[in-house]
Amino acid sequence: KIVLAVQYLQKELPVRLAHAVQLFQHLPYIVAVNPHILEVMLVNLVTFDALRGLPPVETYEQAKHYAGFAMHAAQLHMNFLPTLVSGISAAKMLPSELGVSATELDLFMDDVVRQRLNRRVILAHIAALVEAFQKKTAHDEDWLGAFHGRCSPAEEIGHATEIVRELSMRRFGKCPEVRIEGDKDAVFKYLPGHLKYILFELLKNAVRHTVDWSMRQRTEQLPPVIVRICDSPDRLYIKIQDLGGGFGAEAVRHAWEWGGRKKFQIKDSLQLPETMDTGDAGDVDKTEELIRTKRGEMEAFIKSYSQTDKPPIGLTEWIFTEHGSDMGGLTTSRHGLPVARAYARYLGGDIAIETLHGVGSTVYVTLGGLDSGDRITF
Repeated sequence: KIVLAVQYLQKELPVRLAHAVQLFQHLPYIVAVNPHILEVMLVNLVTFDALRGLPPVETYEQAKHYAGFAMHAAQLHMNFLPTLVSGISAAKMLPSELGVSATELDLFMDDVVRQRLNRRVILAHIAALVEAFQKKTAHDEDWLGAFHGRCSPAEEIGHATEIVRELSMRRFGKCPEVRIEGDKDAVFKYLPGHLKYILFELLKNAVRHTVDWSMRQRTEQLPPVIVRICDSPDRLYIKIQDLGGGFGAEAVRHAWEWGGRKKFQIKDSLQLPETMDTGDAGDVDKTEELIRTKRGEMEAFIKSYSQTDKPPIGLTEWIFTEHGSDMGGLTTSRHGLPVARAYARYLGGDIAIETLHGVGSTVYVTLGGLDSGDRITF
């Protein structure tokens, strides 16, 4: 079964990477040659070439080597989102007469991130199965690869709260209480790493806005952030409510945009530079030099793989390594909310925001999970 799983991985990964490269090739030239966007496309292209060159998997040893090699190559993708969002932010600053549509760029990002989630979950899941088989030790029966059969929202809320509290104390010297209510004993089949990131991003916003609003209102006592868990036979719901002053309707409409827009800022916390690098679009020599340099660095890294390397990290560690040890602190990352929604939608869920300016905001998280009966497209 391990060999069959890795054979599926070997068949699917190059195809999915080729589709990712194709998405970049359909971008307008002035966007595609941005150094940040070009670098991400090259990562996909170099990884595609490296995986395509491996011999067919037929034995367990070959399966173990392929899974380890693929996870090693995937480390090139660690800075994928911050790098790509920087490029998209720059592209949105281009003059409108160049024909670059912010809406089309957001759709492009939705497609790229969805494809990347598919690749990453498949790879992390099968690599975890290979590692568990290799260790031949008693494995937690609740785990199957990257999925946990009894994922506890209350526990993940607690973990995310600890991180947010530490960041809030470091930045503001205080933090509101995060109060958990509702079905605290609820469990469901899910990807704990995805849930932890979703909760972290939403709690981070709620805590930051609550503290910031109290400072503006010159009030000492911080109102609590209320998190309610609601279980049901086919869905799990989480409501996060704060009294952090809310924000305007215009900001809500643009909350899901990748990289934000210069004109619209949520609570003045989204700051874009006055000038942004759009790449040397007209300098073919510089573009080709960048391609040669980056490609050489990536190929050298991939070739450095050795089976004596430490085992691949799990999906949760992968996600939190990607976003930094402190997940970017309490500042707006320009992609936190869109990523959180992409994670929720990946397994049939969604995120919605309602806000009352001058009072606070309520975020509704719907989590489908593997119990929902929805067809999950990998």
